[in-house]
Amino acid sequence: MLPDTSGLNICKNIRTKYKYLIIMLIAKTADQDKIISLTYGADDYITKPLNHLEVMARVKAQFR
Repeated sequence: MLPDTSGLNICKNIRTKYKYLIIMLIAKTADQDKIISLTYGADDYITKPLNHLEVMARVKAQFR
């Protein structure tokens, strides 16, 4: 829900050029939104409201 573009487009553009870790922090909770984000190249998907301990655990898990 960005003003000028979508997070999915940003994710797709980053993924075509780089291998950065991408964790989507999204308000949308539908399964279809999660699947699309992962298909576009996200490594993980966390819904809002965020639990900071969950975010840290997921980041650490991605680095393992």
